Amino acid sequence: KQNQPQPQERGFVSPIKRLVFPKAARRAALRSSVYRRPLHSVPLYPPDYLIDPQILLHDYVEKEVKFLGHLTWVTSSLNPSSRDEVLQLLDTARVRGLPLQTTPEQDSILSLSARCLLLTWRDNEELILRIPTHEIAAASYLRDDALHLLILKTGAGVRPGATSRAPRGCQGPEHGGLATACSGSDQSGAGLEQLQDYMVTLRNKLSPQEIQQFAILLREYRLGTPVQEYCTELLRLYGDRRKFLLLGMRPFIPDQDIGYFETFLESIGIREGGILTDSFGRIKRSMSNTSASAVRSYDSWSLRSENESFNRIITDITHDIEACGCRGDTCAVISADFN
Repeated sequence: KQNQPQPQERGFVSPIKRLVFPKAARRAALRSSVYRRPLHSVPLYPPDYLIDPQILLHDYVEKEVKFLGHLTWVTSSLNPSSRDEVLQLLDTARVRGLPLQTTPEQDSILSLSARCLLLTWRDNEELILRIPTHEIAAASYLRDDALHLLILKTGAGVRPGATSRAPRGCQGPEHGGLATACSGSDQSGAGLEQLQDYMVTLRNKLSPQEIQQFAILLREYRLGTPVQEYCTELLRLYGDRRKFLLLGMRPFIPDQDIGYFETFLESIGIREGGILTDSFGRIKRSMSNTSASAVRSYDSWSLRSENESFNRIITDITHDIEACGCRGDTCAVISADFN
């Protein structure tokens, strides 16, 4: 009976079904045993396996783990220090689809710094979760059979500071949800992929309320709001500390407005060739280099095709945001090997 598929309930985001199996490239990578880069790590010694705090303050440490799942129905009353409560939670999660055994498809990289915890897939290093340190309410270690389990409890309410983000439950379906809107030529597919990437960035930098406001502004702009008003409202939403996020807006701007948009960026001190950095200081080139061709591909579609594709994207974004708004606390379940 354990091998029989069970229906997924809304509260559990299965990383295997939604984040691994749809990725044909990932399956091919596993079959061909692609090269895996050495991890950015430091040796740890028993009995305490301590890491120098200065390393976490000024650098980051990577460890290989297996990502089991992300539980979004967790109540705030859960006591992570209670073994009985945690085991009961895991039993419930397994009934709802949490994998009982680990597989190579769950191989992940856990990156730690003083500011953030980052979880990515081992092979393609696609983002699974990014959790700011201040959002971690509690951490629990549990050994269950042959598994060493790390369970992180995070809050899902209003976040302090400018780097607030949506609840963990938003991260699972976002790739699959937006990908359903991809159609047409390879160029249009590349453009829609950029929209997905930008939404990932927004979820890491904005609160759920701010993301909802972004979706409203974007919809109003496509319905006729002048680009001047749109840019002004976006800058007001992002604020001076996050105005670099405007760099990623290029795929949303059609050709007839791109001239004003670029002038607006220069007027607030943002120029071509800007870079985005993640919480660990590793540099990621902005999407500005490739967005122009993506925008032109939108304008080359028929008006009906463009509107239908865009409306599907906005609908997916809106539904995802609404789904995030009703979450309680969440837990990420990670299996680590301590050899």
